[in-house]
Amino acid sequence: TLVISSGKARAAVPDVVSQSVDDARSALQDAGFTVKTTEQPSQTKDPGTVLRQDPVGGTRAAVGTVVNLVVAKQPEDAAVPDVTGKDQTAAGAALLDAGFKVDSRTQQVTDPAQVGKVLRQEPSGRRRAKRGSSVTIYVGTAAPSDTTTTPADTTPAPPGVTTAP
Repeated sequence: TLVISSGKARAAVPDVVSQSVDDARSALQDAGFTVKTTEQPSQTKDPGTVLRQDPVGGTRAAVGTVVNLVVAKQPEDAAVPDVTGKDQTAAGAALLDAGFKVDSRTQQVTDPAQVGKVLRQEPSGRRRAKRGSSVTIYVGTAAPSDTTTTPADTTPAPPGVTTAP
């Protein structure tokens, strides 16, 4: 009796692009494939999302074949939000949410509408900077009043002279 092998069993490779890496790994392993992942920074996809796969979904491959997944990771740099004109609290929250540290400085202003508002920032908004780096914001603070007061005369009055309070 002669037995001839028809080769390894083949299966359809599931299309897992745009899925989370955990869901993709499960689907591929359930179909009999082995999974290998590498990461690539992405500005457009959430971290942990499958960007591409090899072999591509829909093709047939031998069961046990390694399917290589390229998974999105957070980029090392990001666009700095433009917080000019925002109040200090909102500006700080926006910068922290974007992955930056906040260094607040004050700058005296004469316009009461600018008090508590971000007058400028470094680096400027929409530029790219490394996540975790500091963004310096200059927040308006009221300038000291122009009125001056003179200290009360503390010289004792000569004997016999009374002073009004």
